[in-house]
Amino acid sequence: MRSKSKDSLRLIETAKDILTAIKPASVRAVGYQLFIRGLIPDMSKASTNKVSEQLKWARENQVIPWDWIVDETRGRQREPQWEDREAFARAVKASYRIDRWSRRKVVIEVWSEKGTVRGTIKPLMRKNGIGFQPAHG
Repeated sequence: MRSKSKDSLRLIETAKDILTAIKPASVRAVGYQLFIRGLIPDMSKASTNKVSEQLKWARENQVIPWDWIVDETRGRQREPQWEDREAFARAVKASYRIDRWSRRKVVIEVWSEKGTVRGTIKPLMRKNGIGFQPAHG
């Protein structure tokens, strides 16, 4: 394991704390949180590349689990499948939710320029059945 500077170790430790709360998240989502905390100067490509490099090092050195970082722009897509009928029944039971919004005149949704905030607000959206739409710029 190569040694890291104090600043790099502080960034990695803070990123780990952030990810503990919002995992999984994208590198950019972690970058936003680090920017808010003053650990990176801006959200420029150079700064987010620095975050990406530090997170890669942290995952390669088992400081942060690999599955805590996601890249939603490159996800595999396929139709849902189950091993057997019982597994399907469990999935259906776990996903059943009453639609709180079906009889409302106004529906609340979250629209965001970037999908990177999803991990941060997902617990609130899930609890309240609120939809999310990334607009991508």
